[in-house]
Amino acid sequence: MNGDRKKDLVIGSPYAPGGGKQRGVVAAFYSQRRRRRDRLSVEDAEWSVTGEHNYAWFGYSLHGHKFKKITLLLVGSPTWSSCKSSNECDYPGTSSQSMGKVYGFYPPSKNISFVLLGDTEQSKLGSSFASGTLSINGIHKQILLVGAPTQDANARLAFIPQVVHHAGAVKVYEINAGIVPTLLGTLSGNRQFSRFGASLHLSDLDNDGLEEVIVASPAKSEDIQSVFFGSQAGRVYIYNGNITSPSFLSKQCKSWVFPCPKDWVR
Repeated sequence: MNGDRKKDLVIGSPYAPGGGKQRGVVAAFYSQRRRRRDRLSVEDAEWSVTGEHNYAWFGYSLHGHKFKKITLLLVGSPTWSSCKSSNECDYPGTSSQSMGKVYGFYPPSKNISFVLLGDTEQSKLGSSFASGTLSINGIHKQILLVGAPTQDANARLAFIPQVVHHAGAVKVYEINAGIVPTLLGTLSGNRQFSRFGASLHLSDLDNDGLEEVIVASPAKSEDIQSVFFGSQAGRVYIYNGNITSPSFLSKQCKSWVFPCPKDWVR
């Protein structure tokens, strides 16, 4: 956090008042400082930031990505709402509720370097994070994954367009130090209330030097009929880190049987 090459403790408290109601607080405690107390408090933190408005849950998720010389700290505020004033955010109907917002910081600065916003109401962008290196059409890229597990998805049922509520989605960004992330595309869930993207991970599973994308869909049902009976088997999807598929992250995916893109999933 402070550039001394030692790991610091960063804690998110999404339900903390933060000067209001459940605005959330993120606090960092530097490792170089000696502390005599058995307990840590926000007042003892060397670095802290609070959420924008009531019930924003700022600090619900945290993620650090280390570049060569600086570290990017990502803070998720999944219940952030788009409203004209902070007072209006407390009342449904006066704002777009729980779109979600991601804040990018380069500590020790408290200045916000960039923000990423959810697409639709109740999508809860910023609920989960992961980052690593993938090869896209032969080019190695540093990738950031951001989960929006309650975002609706578009699908087809018997060739009829349908809206799949709370199917979930994962936004895929290319990241570089000091630059606003570039959106490459979106992976989507395909079952109602499946919460695709609730948990994310990147790990090299086949020892090729590239990390595979691992996406959890904890409330995924086995088939369409089981949705009506409350069956939630859950599923984990693994995507190859060496991506050459021509339909990679395409918005033209037509299948509702597999997450998009289906020919990339294992």
